[in-house]
Amino acid sequence: PEGSVDAQVSKIVLTGGTARMPGLSSYISGRLDIPAQVASVFDQTAIKTGSVAQQFIDEHGPVLAVSTGLALKELIPETTSKAVA
Repeated sequence: PEGSVDAQVSKIVLTGGTARMPGLSSYISGRLDIPAQVASVFDQTAIKTGSVAQQFIDEHGPVLAVSTGLALKELIPETTSKAVA
């Protein structure tokens, strides 16, 4: 469980511009002995890429992780109500 001394990292997901560096995921995986992969930001999300070329998505997707998360947040209706004092 998270926070316990027995907690372990099972996978590393790389995002941001540096994630696009050739060989970085293999290097990190080899050095840390943990699987590492570049984030596929638009896989399994509610955001459709439409007519954007797949090559562009593959190349720039990792850089768009934060903005994609913020956009997805806007799609989720706010369900918590604020307590009235």
